Amino acid sequence: MKTNDTNRKRETEMNTKRWLACAMVGAMALGGCGSKEKDKDKGRSASPTTPSGLEGSTPPPGAGVNAPDAMGFTQLHDAAARRKGIEDLIRRGADVNAKDKEIGWTALHWAAADGDVEMISKLLAARADVDATNLAGRTPLHEACLSGQREAVEALLAARANPKLADSNGRTPLHCAVQANNRAIVELLLARRVDVNAAAKNGQTPLQIALVSGQGEIADLLRSHGAAPVKLPDRENPLPTPPPTTKPS
Repeated sequence: MKTNDTNRKRETEMNTKRWLACAMVGAMALGGCGSKEKDKDKGRSASPTTPSGLEGSTPPPGAGVNAPDAMGFTQLHDAAARRKGIEDLIRRGADVNAKDKEIGWTALHWAAADGDVEMISKLLAARADVDATNLAGRTPLHEACLSGQREAVEALLAARANPKLADSNGRTPLHCAVQANNRAIVELLLARRVDVNAAAKNGQTPLQIALVSGQGEIADLLRSHGAAPVKLPDRENPLPTPPPTTKPS
């Protein structure tokens, strides 16, 4: 149940980020935005309503390919969020490492989180920074792990993405892969000899995430690679209820 809740939260986060990018660069006017599920269903519209205050945030007509809107989104962010059209923008000199001001994502973050290996390859060929960090300190590898995108993880690791980098909360890609309950990605990272006992700023290790989430197989896998015993939070391992106090007669 907790794993399903985590996956739903991640999908909501991704759709929110995609919506933000599309809204800020005016892609909604083109009818090109929406969640993965909506995009797969060509018979449904995928254009939510632009909220008040966001109208007119697009760069003016004739602006350069790297001109950002008020929130720092460029045409390449738009194309990456819609998962199409980046080739022409790259040919025209789009900055593949541009970050928006709202969430700090590059186009490679979008490609990684969406598991678009072809787009990842094109961006890396254009010299995208494989270890670029967003405002949360997460790299494209973090995002691919969080989204459970195994092929994207393989592509990023092949491009020498650093699997040991921690985000602003001290969480490594291994933390993210365990959170996503993706054994295949956990195995890929362990094969790179990442620190299985790395602790986030709140002290949480990958093994704690696995145990709290009820991921027995992943917990065993982590232990087999040297994960140290951990103490679960009190709410997961409550103390025995003390006996009732006897009142004096």
